[in-house]
Amino acid sequence: MAFGVLDPKHGHHVPGTVNLDDQATSDNTEATSRSLKHATGKNSHIVLVPQPSDDPNDPLNWTLLKRNLVFGVIMLGTAFVGIVPGPILNAGIVQVATDLHVSFGKIAQLSGYLTLALGAASPLVSALARKYGKRPLFVGSSVIGVVGCLVAEFAPGYNQLLAGRVLQGLGSSAYESLCLSVISDLYFVHERGFYVSIPIFILGALSNGVSIIGGVIITNLGWKYNFHILLAFLGFQLILVILFCPETTYNRSAIYNIDRVGSQVDLREKHIQEQAQLEHVEKANVTVDNDAESSFQNIPTKKTFLQDMALYNGTFTEKSVISMGIASVAVVFNVITSYNVFISGLIMAWFVGMAVLSGVFLAGPPWTLTSASIGYVSTGPFIGGLLASSLMSWISDPWIKFMTRRNKGIYEPEFRLILAIPGTICTVAGLVGFGAVIEKGLSVYVLSFLWGLTLFGMCIVASVTSAYALDAMPSLAVENFIFNVTFKNFFFYGITLYVIPWYQMSGPLELFGTLAGITAALMSLTVPMYIWGKRYRRYWGHHNALVMLRLEKDPSQ
Repeated sequence: MAFGVLDPKHGHHVPGTVNLDDQATSDNTEATSRSLKHATGKNSHIVLVPQPSDDPNDPLNWTLLKRNLVFGVIMLGTAFVGIVPGPILNAGIVQVATDLHVSFGKIAQLSGYLTLALGAASPLVSALARKYGKRPLFVGSSVIGVVGCLVAEFAPGYNQLLAGRVLQGLGSSAYESLCLSVISDLYFVHERGFYVSIPIFILGALSNGVSIIGGVIITNLGWKYNFHILLAFLGFQLILVILFCPETTYNRSAIYNIDRVGSQVDLREKHIQEQAQLEHVEKANVTVDNDAESSFQNIPTKKTFLQDMALYNGTFTEKSVISMGIASVAVVFNVITSYNVFISGLIMAWFVGMAVLSGVFLAGPPWTLTSASIGYVSTGPFIGGLLASSLMSWISDPWIKFMTRRNKGIYEPEFRLILAIPGTICTVAGLVGFGAVIEKGLSVYVLSFLWGLTLFGMCIVASVTSAYALDAMPSLAVENFIFNVTFKNFFFYGITLYVIPWYQMSGPLELFGTLAGITAALMSLTVPMYIWGKRYRRYWGHHNALVMLRLEKDPSQ
């Protein structure tokens, strides 16, 4: 038992559990890890998980500069195609409703229809990404994002604006659905904490920066200028994704995925097979299996720039698009996936409710703010999200290295969950305080601070649970986050429909107090997940529901 994480009663290797630190490793695993590839420099004692293949086209073999460039382009897409369109009108709900002669609720629902389109498209995006790779989906999403912005930019009325918002939702689907799973394509386990914090900031906090800038633009130039300005950034990002974002999906032989093996065969036999297979990798002159033979003896040549930029790179699986679409929903049978979805999805939904409501209650008494001033109030949550993401990027990976070292070199994904404690406290306290300040009509500066405290906690929680799911169930990375996005955005749609009537009926203190209570109850599930998570990972390794339903092949093979 490592720091309260219960070991399985039977068996040895558990998916997600890896020997990560050679300096602290025990004698019985030292010989095994010695034959594995390691990081360089100050991390030379860290075992690379997963192990990179010998193929120069393997994304894990790209230079760090190239990997960061690709990741940066995808993050720009996540920002400008995926996130900016959603809250772009939030600060000006009253003004847009007045111009189009519709109710405040109808304008708030525009963001709801955008998230509804995003959620509906996500299972198809998952299936197509698994079948044909992520690059064509990213390029296609950028194109649709440009078209959607053009439609909204020149919309003469509500229905045309609605059509543009739906297109923007469809365009954002690939970036919001795949931005986290790309991290497992490009980076090793000991690097992921830093990179996970970046999309979490974009997904959770960037919308506040949009409200700050968008409110000023609406006040001084009119709400359509938000789309005029956004179009330039979308066009620039489209050029970048076409020229500098090669395919990141790579079919790596199962023996390299040392965090996944140990499925439906005797685990002791599997351990012996791993030893033999690793020797084969090192010598490169013995056949391990049919797939490994071609990868070891016929190492491909490095692709040219034009080959790298091809939109079509063949298929990456024999599974049908339909079966993989079903798998992205059936993954709910996995407890760790459900934990991540309900924790990060529901809690971040509260923030959507706060953002939608802010454009309504801040425009009325006692504050009666303009669109620009409403946007300025979002400075608090923007700073809160930025601080949380910076903090997690700074402490996440050093934390797991520290815990791994104290656990004799063995890394358990559950170690990440401890960092959720401060996030939970800040989220619950922020929600209660936010409701109380609105109820009493107190200082807008206090309101902004509490809003920032809430998002600070939310971003920590989302970063922790997302990184945990990525490490604990690496074979389900795409399906995990697709289901997360699908659930989250359908729930976001419901929030935009009902949060204003709920606010008007119950008042802010009861509304946000209820949300705080739900948050505390959900986060209490982290305790059993921390204690029994390892046992569940082994159980899933032997009873993978997707394999039983023939929606996936055994990830150990």
